[in-house]
Amino acid sequence: MREKFVTDESQDGGIDAYYKDESTKIFYFIQSKFRTTADNFEEKSISLEELLKMDLARITSGETENEAGISYNGKIKALIRTIATTADISEWEYKVIVLANLSSRYSKTKIQKLLDDFTYEVFDYRKSYTDLVFPVIAGTYYSAPDFYVDINVTSDAALSRIKYNVIAEDLSCEITILFAPTSEMGRIMSTYKNTILMFNPRSYLTLSKNKVNKEIRSTIVDRQSNEFSLFNNGITILSDELNVKDRIGKKGKGQLHLKNPQIINGGQTAYTLSQIYEKDSTSTFFVNKEVLLKIIKLNSGDPKKLKLVKAISRATNLQTPVDEADRRANDPIQIKLQSTIFNDFGMFYERKKGEFFDGENRKYISNQNIVNRDVFIRACYAISGRPDIARAKASKQLFEETAHDELFRELKRKGFDHLYMMLGYKIFNNLLSIEKINRKNKNSVYGSALRYGKYAVVYAAVNTMKSLVSVASIDQDAIENSERLLKRWNKFETFAVKRRTNKAYFKSKPQTGGGFEQDFDNYYKVSNIIADMDTFFKIR
Repeated sequence: MREKFVTDESQDGGIDAYYKDESTKIFYFIQSKFRTTADNFEEKSISLEELLKMDLARITSGETENEAGISYNGKIKALIRTIATTADISEWEYKVIVLANLSSRYSKTKIQKLLDDFTYEVFDYRKSYTDLVFPVIAGTYYSAPDFYVDINVTSDAALSRIKYNVIAEDLSCEITILFAPTSEMGRIMSTYKNTILMFNPRSYLTLSKNKVNKEIRSTIVDRQSNEFSLFNNGITILSDELNVKDRIGKKGKGQLHLKNPQIINGGQTAYTLSQIYEKDSTSTFFVNKEVLLKIIKLNSGDPKKLKLVKAISRATNLQTPVDEADRRANDPIQIKLQSTIFNDFGMFYERKKGEFFDGENRKYISNQNIVNRDVFIRACYAISGRPDIARAKASKQLFEETAHDELFRELKRKGFDHLYMMLGYKIFNNLLSIEKINRKNKNSVYGSALRYGKYAVVYAAVNTMKSLVSVASIDQDAIENSERLLKRWNKFETFAVKRRTNKAYFKSKPQTGGGFEQDFDNYYKVSNIIADMDTFFKIR
């Protein structure tokens, strides 16, 4: 499909590719000047002279030959025909996308002159990673600045909708309640997936793993009449703008227009409808069945909006069980972590469970590229000084809001930024690798470090480092610091066994032969471990 939009060959008028975006009414003309090797892709900038002039003015004017009288290739001629046959072309915008590293010393005026004064946007290597690569992996590349929902209109349309104005957090909100065809919401969810779940604590994938889906599906598939509208709680959507037209030239039909919509509740319903829709978009299962929509219109420019959105999302999702980790997914701390980890390491921190399923399923990335949030948060607790909590507590307790926020305040107080957090994470994963290698060795040279004490090792390794960690050295640092601590671990455990404060975990055996009953399993779950390591490794 996409190949037909690639025009890069001889006589292409300087246009490498194009795309006609029906949703935004923009014709994109693409010119790519990136270098092909990995290093040059990031480091090599092009000169202004290399940005060959694109024949945009001629091509958009319907000229089929360049200034020298040589015909453009067949794909460019197809582009010209596409422009010519667009009925409302006067309402469309032309935009140039330049894929290249352009030096900041070049002025916008000079660049625009080369591009026949067309509007343009430059995607350098960094912007390509953040705005192109990441959205493809996360399944958010299909943007939803606007979407349209066909609705059924009765003879008295005004009575089929409710509008209500609310003042909350000093913001003016308009709430509209109406019913929409179930097929329409199935179509929208199937198209946009994670793009319209940005403020929802769940990802598209995790919406599939719920027994409620079976009941929702049954109400659609197994019933001929519209019980669905009675039994289902509906879908809550946030939107910057909302418009309803009752007369769109179709008998009994109207249209709902939403700008920057986000589903914050009812994702389970929308997901199930999308699954039915994907199997058969014309299915009779949808006939005369509607779903309740609650649309909250908020002023997009108000800085208080995000705080209110978070409160609304939390409140509307209290009715169904949501992991504490998912509840924290849209906290500013988590969003920043995901961004900085991707920018610095090219790895994908999973704020929401399953949010990178699309990229992994399509084999764009492997599981090794995904940062497991549960292991990451435990590593953070460990380096902050609580390896006991990292091992002993359930994920629900670790991600609880008060504990979560206090953890990151403590990390900041101790000067541990995302580099140290990632170092702790990588040390833990390196210990897992060493554990696999040593699994058959019952008399481990590392004592109980690999079986019970991995988070303790993480704590000691990071807090006894003599040099600062860097992005370039972090993998080697993780290996070296893991091995450095493991070499001393048997001596540490011998030290811990002899401490009077640990008698509850290391008791003398009553039978002949002496020795100790050693309970390292529970020892690594209590705070004694912190004082013992601080003393032995001289951490404080």
